[in-house]
Amino acid sequence: MTSSVMAANMGSKADRCNCGCIAKLRRGTTSAFHEPDARQRIQRDFASGVSSDREAAHDAWREGAGQAPGRSATAVALLPEGERILLKSPGSLLRELHRRRALAHLPQPDGVPTPDRRLLLREYGSLLFPHAIWPVHAPVRAERAGQPHLVMLIPGFGSHAWRMAPLRRALERAGHDVVDWGMGWNLGAREDEFARLCDRTRLMARSGRRKVTLVGWSLGGLFAREAAKQVPDSVGLVITMGTPFSGDMHGNNAWRVYHWIAGHSVDDPPIGEDLAAKPPVRTIALWSARDGIVHRRAAHGKPAERDAVRHVRCNHMGFAWHPAAAEAVLDLLAQYGPQMLGSDGADAVPDVSRSDRMMDKNSRGNA
Repeated sequence: MTSSVMAANMGSKADRCNCGCIAKLRRGTTSAFHEPDARQRIQRDFASGVSSDREAAHDAWREGAGQAPGRSATAVALLPEGERILLKSPGSLLRELHRRRALAHLPQPDGVPTPDRRLLLREYGSLLFPHAIWPVHAPVRAERAGQPHLVMLIPGFGSHAWRMAPLRRALERAGHDVVDWGMGWNLGAREDEFARLCDRTRLMARSGRRKVTLVGWSLGGLFAREAAKQVPDSVGLVITMGTPFSGDMHGNNAWRVYHWIAGHSVDDPPIGEDLAAKPPVRTIALWSARDGIVHRRAAHGKPAERDAVRHVRCNHMGFAWHPAAAEAVLDLLAQYGPQMLGSDGADAVPDVSRSDRMMDKNSRGNA
């Protein structure tokens, strides 16, 4: 999971819409704060522990402010959990910060490996100065695709779709139709965003008359795998890049940052029950021995958890821009042609080839 802490201070398009809801909520209820009875009622409700019942607290607010029931509660219900907390009392916010701090300071489970710290240090340079590193590498060799795929790119934790722009440009030069996931910054697994991702995948498949190829980086790969389980008729191929789908979810150097920002444990994300279970579509895992964020075993997985694996010579941040990662994705798209809606993929997606089996065997030896 990509550990870009700067992402916590920025919002996606959906978040900006939610901020607009906050602004409307505040504009519509400003007069309430000038009525002593309404203010006292709000403070009493939140301070007495009724704050867990948002409806009761806001009903008391609307009663004192002379508002029609339902308006404020509806606006508040549309907000993400973190922003709803901001509408509560300072005490509630402080308790939530303490809760997240406790989550982030849990000990590393025994026997769960994480990447070497030296590899982690290399990730920071790639994260902070990607434009200085790109010119060092040769340009991506992007041959024109005979059968273009309909591709959706899903960014990693703490990242925005623009971080995957080099990969997107390489795919577009090859003739593929590429879109991003459409929700801006990825700040952790959220049930509402995951539902929107599934809906967006269905819509793309119907409008493009092809099954969608989901390419997910880090946490985005978990979203891709789980979306393929929810809407398998709309997904033809899943490619994960440095995604911790196998074993203990603490097998990475970003889980504490994730606990802080997402507010829930990596063991209990609200997007699926068995993250290691293979989706019912062709699923390929890209991993790297140079990954300083996600341990190679977690991104490599077991044979029953994916169809094939491929090693890429880049670090974790490099999956979004490194030529080796882009060429690996292009090669896989060329190897497995797109599927039309209604197809079971028997023609477009062959069984695991001998080269795949050899690649899987070599990867297990390196893992």
